[in-house]
This record gives sequence, C-alpha cells and structure tokens, in this order.
Amino acid sequence: RPMGRRSAERDILPGMTRAILLVHGYKCRYCGRPATAADHIDPTRLAEGGRNLTAACRSCNARKGRRRLPPALEQELLTEAWINAPLVEDLQRRYWRAQMDGNRRVRANAGASIEFLSL
Repeated sequence: RPMGRRSAERDILPGMTRAILLVHGYKCRYCGRPATAADHIDPTRLAEGGRNLTAACRSCNARKGRRRLPPALEQELLTEAWINAPLVEDLQRRYWRAQMDGNRRVRANAGASIEFLSL
C-alpha cells in the first residue's frame, strides 16, 4: 500500500464496529445480508466516529471502497448514523470499559437498541 494513505479501519475505535453491527442488527445497510464490518458512509470524513459509520457486509464494503454513494442514499445513511450515534458511542464506551476490566461480554440496553433499530 502506498505510504501516506491511511487505512480506514484504523480510524474506527475499538468496539465501534461491534456497536455499529449491534445497532443495525448485524445486517448490511446496502444489501441486507449479514454484516461483518463498519463502513465509512462518506470516505472523505473519516474522523467522525459513529456519525459516519454504517453496517456493511464484506463484499459491499470492498465494492464501495473509497467511493462516495449517490447523494440521496448518502444523506439517508448519514441522517440515520447521526440519530444512532449516541447509542453507538455509549455501546463503544461500554465495550472499551469491559475490555479494560477483563470482561468479554457487553450488554446493551435492550429498550434503547429496539428503539434505534426501528428506524
């Protein structure tokens, strides 16, 4: 890989991918198949945490790469990400704390998850 290009995966904090997948029910937001990764909705804005991430399967994430989405779809996903961001960031913090404490499992507030998953 050429020097100077940052890996988008390095911009995603530990636990953020798990939080994104949990909030989106482990479903790819592009095709509906099982999601395995967090994808930057707008690849030009990498440092926005949960406000610029959505769930994606491996093939959709690889196919999209660093390209922008059609404007209407990008705006829809960014709006959803901004709405979900407080829950995603809370889950990420809980995951990080659990890792620091040596715990392997992080529980989500089921009511909040259901509320945000219904978007």
